[in-house]
Amino acid sequence: MSTVAKYDWPEDWPTLLTDLVNLLAGSADSVHGAMRVVAEFVKNDLSEDQLLPVVRDLAPALLRILGAADVRLTIYFPS
Repeated sequence: MSTVAKYDWPEDWPTLLTDLVNLLAGSADSVHGAMRVVAEFVKNDLSEDQLLPVVRDLAPALLRILGAADVRLTIYFPS
């Protein structure tokens, strides 16, 4: 999904950020999947113009997740 997003966002996939925010508000599985997409998407070489809307739209959703009492963070370090 993040590979497609790299080429299709924002022109051909304008709802990407909204879709990710909605997934971040869902079940644990959808949050996990959305977080993986966000991580890969942000790793791509985003321009400064692209980074601002990403941070503006995703930061509140990420802060809600981190502030939730029932959140258990698992940190994954790829080898």
